[in-house]
Amino acid sequence: MLEILRENEQMLDGVDYGAWSHPTLVAVKDGQVEGFIQAHLGAPYAVVTELCVSRAHARKGYGVKLADAMELMLRAAGVQTYVTYASDRNGRMRDMLGRYGLDETGLGVGFVRRLNT
Repeated sequence: MLEILRENEQMLDGVDYGAWSHPTLVAVKDGQVEGFIQAHLGAPYAVVTELCVSRAHARKGYGVKLADAMELMLRAAGVQTYVTYASDRNGRMRDMLGRYGLDETGLGVGFVRRLNT
């Protein structure tokens, strides 16, 4: 999973990605991780924090299948709405989210505060 984050330039500097504390769904083929999605669950909404697919398997439906599975889990947990973030420089993800039916809110910009420095 770390390599997929790295190759997609989705890692924040100074963050330890060695442990995951919230639900993560992983796509595996022939023993290889091809992609994953994770979310912080809450009510009435959740936050999908990561959706990454290996570059070798991009545009082959892995992202949509992962999103479908996560949506099923969110619905089962009683989530009514979820939000996610896509970088301005990540046109592939923004396009995929739009095709998947998510609406761009235009409500803000992502911020980060590092607590371990």
